[in-house]
Amino acid sequence: MPHFWRRLALTLKEGYLFDRLRARLTRRPAEDMDSVLAQVLGQMQAPVVFECGVFNGEITHKLCSYLPSGFSAYYAWEPDPRSVERIGKRGLPEGVQLIEAAVGAKDGKASFHLSGQTAATADDVSGVGSSLRKPMEKNETFYPWMTFGEQVEVQVFSLDSFCRRQGVDHIDFIWADVQGAERDLIQGGRETLKKTKVMFLEQEGYRLYEGQWLFPELMKDLGPDWRLACRFPSDVLLYNRKLIEPPQIT
Repeated sequence: MPHFWRRLALTLKEGYLFDRLRARLTRRPAEDMDSVLAQVLGQMQAPVVFECGVFNGEITHKLCSYLPSGFSAYYAWEPDPRSVERIGKRGLPEGVQLIEAAVGAKDGKASFHLSGQTAATADDVSGVGSSLRKPMEKNETFYPWMTFGEQVEVQVFSLDSFCRRQGVDHIDFIWADVQGAERDLIQGGRETLKKTKVMFLEQEGYRLYEGQWLFPELMKDLGPDWRLACRFPSDVLLYNRKLIEPPQIT
């Protein structure tokens, strides 16, 4: 079945057809993402930043470069041991704290599903799809180069418990690339998210992991205080209207 018709069949099967059509009409191209993030972070003065899903540290360096006055605290989360090794070789910006754990619904240990790749390539992307959530079969349909099979036990902390222990009383910006585990981050951060200003979350249009939220489910659970500032093909920028005005984006 051609790619377009396969996606349409999944859309009709899973519902949210209107939301997907609206998303396609209102989203900004992926190429605008760096510009938007630079504008949003450029308006923040010494923020507290949480980056959940560091992978190889490339995004960490990029986000830090957008902060004109630096940051007051930066917590970079990464549970995949292969990615932690990459980060060790590349290094992180000065002052960034690496948390070798996954952000989840509660503290403890959990099985972490490791993604691989079908063949060696110039860019090692093994780990780019790793998740606390079990991947569904259609994940490999949309991303045929990605493989799953191996699991590893990792440490998990909830946002709420971590912030209590670290004395973090607010978060200015959360970047979360947690591969379908957004609900775990949110369910474990109910109190923290009341004191969080902006979130940038990956949001696919299809359930690629078991229990993954689609956008309407995500927004329903977050409640009316969280509003959409900008939408990209696979990501959304949200802001807490109780704490800040809508980010100024051109």
